[in-house]
Amino acid sequence: MNQSIEIVTDRILALMEQGEIPWARPWRGDAHAPRNAVSDRSYSGINAFLLTMANYSNNRFLTFKHALELGGNVKKGEHGWPVIYVKQLSVEDKDNGELKDIPFCKHYTVFNVSQCENLPEKFNEPVQVADNPVIPTCAEVVDHMPLRPNIVHGFNQAAYCRGIDQVEMPSLDQFNSSEEYYDTMYHELAHATGHQSRIGRFQPGVMNKFGWKEYGKEELIAEITAAALCHETRIFDKVERNTTAYLQGWIKKIREDKSSLISAARQAEKAADWILGVSAK
Repeated sequence: MNQSIEIVTDRILALMEQGEIPWARPWRGDAHAPRNAVSDRSYSGINAFLLTMANYSNNRFLTFKHALELGGNVKKGEHGWPVIYVKQLSVEDKDNGELKDIPFCKHYTVFNVSQCENLPEKFNEPVQVADNPVIPTCAEVVDHMPLRPNIVHGFNQAAYCRGIDQVEMPSLDQFNSSEEYYDTMYHELAHATGHQSRIGRFQPGVMNKFGWKEYGKEELIAEITAAALCHETRIFDKVERNTTAYLQGWIKKIREDKSSLISAARQAEKAADWILGVSAK
């Protein structure tokens, strides 16, 4: 695994240094999750919750203006649903002239397509989900992991639940591709190697939650492990942009302390070897 770790680490760093890459979640969410009818992008966060509560059989929403632009209109008497739009704005500090980011938030109203009329017929068609095939070489890595945690599908997010030693995943068909499914699975299994029953990387009684000092390092370990396993199973070229985007959040730490990448790579090598059954206890 030494060569895989070295190749992946060097390649990721080279790509990261080229600039920001916007993060794109590799799965679409449930086929019935609320989505924008025009862009076909799923709503997330509080917007997904609010529009799910609207409880329409059709999961597509659009604004009053978009309905008109498409040649349709909102039915008389229909009431829309508020959604929130948040972005970061760079503004100049009046005291020192430096730029700082501040959150900008506004809301707008959307309507379900069933609240509209005269829209193109395609907006009444059911959402199609992908039919992603199992990749045998990738599935073998997952199936043969020593002391593998329980893996449960059917969630709209991917996570390793340390307290119950369980990996939670969206289904294979919810991902944009089979390769991205296995990349995400490898990331969560990498976290699982930190459990006391395996490598024991986690400190007893300490949860690496977002914002904690060790959270960034653990994410770096998991992502390098996933990237190395993708390289090992020859799917790395199809998922590396997502990998690079994910690590953008830790590039400042790496620049400030380059030894953190070396340390994470060593831990990632141990995690990847464990998953492959090379050095399991």
